Amino acid sequence: MPELPDLETFLQAPREVIAALMPPTLVYAQGGTRRDAALHGVDPSDDGYADWSQQRMITTMDLLFNYGVQHIFTIAAAPSQFAEVGRYREKLIGWIVEGLAGAAAIRRWRELGWRIRIVGAEDDAEIQQAAAVLRESLPDTGRTIWWYVNPQAGAHWQRLIALAKQAEVLTQADLIAAWFGEPLPPAKLLLSFGKPIFDADVLPLPLLDRAQCYWSQRPGYSLDETMVRRILYDYRYLRGTWRSDKHNRYATIAQHADIWHRGAVVGLGARLGDFWYPQSELPAP
Repeated sequence: MPELPDLETFLQAPREVIAALMPPTLVYAQGGTRRDAALHGVDPSDDGYADWSQQRMITTMDLLFNYGVQHIFTIAAAPSQFAEVGRYREKLIGWIVEGLAGAAAIRRWRELGWRIRIVGAEDDAEIQQAAAVLRESLPDTGRTIWWYVNPQAGAHWQRLIALAKQAEVLTQADLIAAWFGEPLPPAKLLLSFGKPIFDADVLPLPLLDRAQCYWSQRPGYSLDETMVRRILYDYRYLRGTWRSDKHNRYATIAQHADIWHRGAVVGLGARLGDFWYPQSELPAP
């Protein structure tokens, strides 16, 4: 493939060519799963929602693994979910435990050849028991989904400070190994949803290493091959603009002066009912 292929060529390239560009560790901060369910006629407070969402999760994670990812870091539940009230909150921990470490789930992970791990929520006995079951039931190596459970705002910093106090924790690599129990490549790619937000209570900071970030506006587990390829094209070919020798970098800047003077702001949005959506994606009035 050429050094800078055109997008259409890239979208049609063999999968193994594209997969070679994928970093081994990826943060996938999906969101809007209940919104996705509602759009498909599934009640987000019903037990059927958990099964429906799990199947969509499996399809999405399988896609990412097939494109070369080895470690997917993702969110099982964040502080905002634990702060809710109602049937969803009452079911939350049970859905996590059964959906990740129940007998049927263990059989599914073995069939897929995946390793599933839970990190966080050290003070929740049910979730920690589920984490132990997964460690005992699944291999120590292989394609891995790391599920992060964080029930309380600020717990992330408490965990980081406690780990950093250990004498052997001197580098980022040390911190990653202490947190996850093994060395992992830092994440250079973050795929998220909705508002462009970075929250330390949702994403563990030790993993990130100049992560390129993308926020889809399609709710739930909705990644498809075209979206993955478009993201990788931008990640690999368009964002790497740094150069050590900048003496001739600004020779053609005047050709695009009108664009630079517009002052576009990535992140401005509008309300769609009870939700936020980026202004740039809305149809003109």
